[in-house]
Amino acid sequence: MLVDVVTSEAQLDRVLGVANALFSALTAKGHRVALGSLHPHMGRMEVNVREVPKKNQYHQPVWAPDRPTVLYIGAMPIGLTFYEMTEDVESVYANGTYFPVRDLTAEQRRRFTGPQHWKTTKELPSGRLCLQAYYPSSSRVKWFKRWQETPVSELLDVPKMVAALEASVPELTEQIETARIQEQGQRRLWEEQQRQWREERERERQQKAHQAAQQELIAAIAAWDQARKVEAYFEDVLRAAEHMEAGERDTLFDRVTQARAMVSGPSALEALLRWKSPSERL
Repeated sequence: MLVDVVTSEAQLDRVLGVANALFSALTAKGHRVALGSLHPHMGRMEVNVREVPKKNQYHQPVWAPDRPTVLYIGAMPIGLTFYEMTEDVESVYANGTYFPVRDLTAEQRRRFTGPQHWKTTKELPSGRLCLQAYYPSSSRVKWFKRWQETPVSELLDVPKMVAALEASVPELTEQIETARIQEQGQRRLWEEQQRQWREERERERQQKAHQAAQQELIAAIAAWDQARKVEAYFEDVLRAAEHMEAGERDTLFDRVTQARAMVSGPSALEALLRWKSPSERL
């Protein structure tokens, strides 16, 4: 497991020296610096190593340790990342490699001319360092601070960084509390939306049960009314058959029996017993 340092090999010793000086100064003030846990709520803020970030410009993700480096001021965690910034440098192409124009010798400047040696801008390590401090325990709190070296001030001021980190605790505490209140409000809103959704689903379910029960009952009443008409028809036929000859009457009785069998269905009582009320459908 490694401390959160992103740098070129040329600046590695200097970055580690500055980091060690800061960690020692923090420890001397009673604070603790350690590697963060693997807890899912403990995360590392992404690093944009460009000294001058450009809007809407893609930057290649850089190396990141398995665990963030975390400063604890009391119970307050603050993530720390030391990194070397990059800058755009005019470079010339020669022999499959890009050389910074500023580093060319007089002989190279003379030789690296012509159409086969074109110039372009490359993103290269600047040799200047940056410390990024951030809140590592919640994506809702977007707090961070950066201390950057400049071409005229190449050393990070450790005492000032220690004082600034200590002074950040009240501000960070306020932001965390604000985020907690907002999260509670959003959760209450979500719970209210869920309650309304469940109530609407229940109303729809009851309405569907009522409609289904009503339709089935109306269909049963219609079937009962139709059955009465059919039965009345057969009774009229049987009464008329009383005046027919015995042979014809027997033939007619047989036809009525077959016809009744074809159109017979459950009685009105059976249909009502099978019918389900709205509450029985829920």
